[in-house]
Order: sequence, then C-alpha cells, then structure tokens
Amino acid sequence: MLWGLLRLTGTNVGRVVSNLERLGVGHSYGVVDVLHLQTTKPRLVNKKKKRFQITDRMSTEEIHELVDSSLHLTFDYMSLMIIASIIVVTGLVTNSSVVVVAGMLISPLMGPLLGMTFGTITHDFVMVRKGTFNEFIGILLAFAVGAISGLLIAFLFNDLVVWGQEEMKARGSLDGTYSGIVVAAASGLGVGFSVSTGGISAMIGIAISASLLPPICNAGLNLSYGMVVMYWGTGLDGGAGPSYDNGTNWLHMSLWSMLIFAVNLLLIYICGLFVFWLKRIQPPLPDPALAKFLEEDSPSFKVSSEDTEIPLLSTLVDK
Repeated sequence: MLWGLLRLTGTNVGRVVSNLERLGVGHSYGVVDVLHLQTTKPRLVNKKKKRFQITDRMSTEEIHELVDSSLHLTFDYMSLMIIASIIVVTGLVTNSSVVVVAGMLISPLMGPLLGMTFGTITHDFVMVRKGTFNEFIGILLAFAVGAISGLLIAFLFNDLVVWGQEEMKARGSLDGTYSGIVVAAASGLGVGFSVSTGGISAMIGIAISASLLPPICNAGLNLSYGMVVMYWGTGLDGGAGPSYDNGTNWLHMSLWSMLIFAVNLLLIYICGLFVFWLKRIQPPLPDPALAKFLEEDSPSFKVSSEDTEIPLLSTLVDK
C-alpha cells in the first residue's frame, strides 16, 4: 500500500486535489481525504512571494460538502421558512422595515438555491433536482403564509390595517424591480465568492432573503386580499384602507411582486454560476476523458507493485 500526507495552505488545496484527480487518484484508484488542520509546528511558510489569484478557492469536493449540508428538506427548514414568512408578512402589513429584516435573518432559502447553482456548474443533476424541489417547497410555504394572512386580515382584521403601505408598494411596483435587480445581482456574486473561499456568510444569506422572501410573501398577501375585495365588494377595503379599483390594483401589485421574485431568483442563479465559472469549478472528469489524459498527458505517472513514480508536490501545486 502506498500512502502520503501533504500539509498545504488553504489556497493550494484545490489545485492539488484537482491535479491528483486528473492523475486518477481518488477516481480510478486510491482515496483522497482532506482534513482541516487547526495548527501545525513548524508553521507552513511559503518561500515564494505570495500570489493572490482569482482562482484561489477551496477544492471542489470541500465546496460540495459545504453546499450539500445546507440544501436538504428537513422539518427545521420548513419550520424556519414558515416562521420567517410570518415575521416578514407582519413587517409588510405594519409597514415596519425592521420587522421585515428580522424575518430575513432566519430564512433558509439560500441553501437550496446554492445547490441548484453548484449542481449546475458541476453537472451534479441530482443536487440540482434536490435543490430545485426544496427551493420550490420553501417558496410555496412563503406564498401560502402570505395568502392565508391576506384572507385573515380581509375577513377579521381589516379595520385595524392600513393596506398598501410603502413596504408593500416597494415590493410590488416597477420601482421595486430596479432596486431588486441590484441587490439580487450583488447577492449572487457575493454568495459565489463566499462559498468558494471557505464558508457561507450570514450577511450574504440575508441579502439573498431580501431579494426573495418579501416579494413572494407580498405576492400571496395581495393576491388573496385583492380577490376578497374583488368578489366580496369594496366594503372590506373601506375601513382603514383606501379603495383601490375593487381589488384589481392589489392583484396588479401581486403580479409585480411575482415578477420581481422571478427576476431576482434568476439573477442570483446566473451571477452565482458566473463566479463559480470564474473560480474554475468544473465537473469531475468522466472515465473516458480521464483515461485519455493519463495516456497522452501523463505517461510518466505509474502506480504498480514494481514501479512507483510520484510527481513532486511543487508540480501538483503549480501545474
């Protein structure tokens, strides 16, 4: 049995693992384990001048484990989605931006969306399907909470609520689309850089939730409320709230919110893909491509009981 232990700085792990894979290690034969080392003595010192490259990142396998840990459909995921949606709906109805932000803090929508993005770039379509399904469930829960809240307010608490205040209008109009695009694009870029370099930032998760959760909750709220006003008359809208074309404007606001949500989701996905492409995250080599590489590009690398030749560590890092 042949085994080796390599101590590497974080920026070199991805290159070494990638080059080992291209040589067949961990794919056609052998196992590659990546362990996080808290400290070591003597310290690892890079004798060369430190170079910061745009492709510096964790190994693809490490990123895969990080993303996979946050995309599963669990009881906690669904519970957090419902709780976050209730808080956001409360903030929208009471026109409180602080309460809306509080709901974003606990929203878990980023995990499945990451799975969709990372699975696409690595051609892991099982991860893509799982992430898409779980994201859909989260979105459906948020929309349902908004719709149920709209019905309850229309029938039970209409006299206590001034409907259609600024927090709602900001997520249900053309002006809201412009600001949403900026936040969504920046969030997609931010989550790509954050995940590929070592962790999922809570602040990035909040930015993503800001782009997705309030618009979809607002869509459910205004859809159900507008339909009640349309079919049961404007009396429901005559208490503390203004009359709005028998509910049609609330339905229009709901459609705008759905559009904002869809545009933001697409932008986060595309910008995340762009960052992963920039970081040169690629799908693993299939067996035919690997065999061709070993035959044509690496004829000197052999592992057998009689003859073993190992590339130098510097070759693995710099290649």
